[in-house]
Amino acid sequence: MLSSPALHARLQNGARAMGIDLSDDAVRAMLAYGSRVLDVNQSLNLTRIVEPEAFIDRHLLDSLSLLARPEADAWLPMGGSLADIGTGAGFPGIPLAIARPDARVFLFDALRKKIDFVRETCASLRIVAECAHGRAEDFGVLPAHRERYDLVVSRAVANSALLCEWSLPFAKRGGTAVFYKGPGVEAELVPAETAAKALGGGVPVRLPAPLPHDGLQHEFIVIAKLHHTPASFPRKPAQVQKKPWA
Repeated sequence: MLSSPALHARLQNGARAMGIDLSDDAVRAMLAYGSRVLDVNQSLNLTRIVEPEAFIDRHLLDSLSLLARPEADAWLPMGGSLADIGTGAGFPGIPLAIARPDARVFLFDALRKKIDFVRETCASLRIVAECAHGRAEDFGVLPAHRERYDLVVSRAVANSALLCEWSLPFAKRGGTAVFYKGPGVEAELVPAETAAKALGGGVPVRLPAPLPHDGLQHEFIVIAKLHHTPASFPRKPAQVQKKPWA
């Protein structure tokens, strides 16, 4: 479905325009992944974006845009570790895993059908990643995952304050949390700063993440992990609902 030379060129040239050099094998793997998403989407509501060119721009290149930032090598050093909070259909975790096969990648989601799709896709395409069904509140307290990751990412999951509570327990001290956001995130910054401070993070920083084809101006909210997260976080959903950040 995403196998034409024109689509191959669109993805490879789009990545190159962002300063990301993708091998032909990596491009083929990403297009094969995209084809699986669009095929399964007919029965499992994975995405509303089904036009091939838009899918490449708004999903694949958007996921990769983190690697276009000059800070990317510091966020995810060679051989480093990455956790994708609420990966859904695998964005941004699977494209990042394909582009950075040296990284140890953990993908999880609270919806079993979606993480089953992600697990089957990784196995079929030989993408090396740990895939698990569960919630951030549960994984974030486990010794195998708590403060174990250089980079924690999330895309289109929740507001930034709540993402701080879900993601910062996974980030090691000296690590980074990066949230993929669209424009107009100003209203999230004050509660996010409060949450980040409580969870051991620094002041949230906004950084641009421009896409090469469709002109969308996406942004990252970036939070450095400065201190250990207190044992009281992450809280259970009922506690968050009783005392939200904003």
